Amino acid sequence: MRAKFIKVHSWMQLMKIPVLSVLFVLSSLALPAGAGDSHDAKSTDGQKKHKQNEQQRVQQNKAQSIKRGKQLYYANNCQSCHTIGNRGAKFGPALDKLGKHASALEMSEEIHGGADEPEMDFKTRHLTKDEQRSIIDFLLSVQDKATKQAGSH
Repeated sequence: MRAKFIKVHSWMQLMKIPVLSVLFVLSSLALPAGAGDSHDAKSTDGQKKHKQNEQQRVQQNKAQSIKRGKQLYYANNCQSCHTIGNRGAKFGPALDKLGKHASALEMSEEIHGGADEPEMDFKTRHLTKDEQRSIIDFLLSVQDKATKQAGSH
C-alpha cells in the first residue's frame, strides 16, 4: 500500500512543477533557432531551381517543335498554296495571321481534314497529332515575329 502512495505522491509532485519550466525544457529540446529557416530556404531555392529548369525544358521543347514544324511545313509543300509573309502561293489563306482568327484546335482540324472552301486537294491526314502541333507552333511563332516587328515600327 505504501508503494502505491509513493507513486501517487511522485505524480502529485510533478503536477506542482510550474508550466513555464516544462515549456523551457521542451523548447530546449527543439531545433536550434534558425535551423528550420535554413531548411525552408534550401527548400525554396530547390523549388525555384526546379521551376527554372522546367521553364528551360519547356522553352527548348517549344523551340524544337517550331523547328520541326518549319521542316514539316516545307516538306509537305504547304507553301504551294499558302503564304507566310510574302513567300508562297496565294491560292489558300495566308498562314502568318491564322492564329488571330483560329484556335490551335481549329488549326489542327484544318490541317488534318483540309479546308472545304476552297477545296483542299492535298490532304494532310497522314500527319500525326505531334506533327500537326509542330506545324501549328511554327505558324504561331511566325505570327508572333510578325506582330513584334509590326509593333517595333
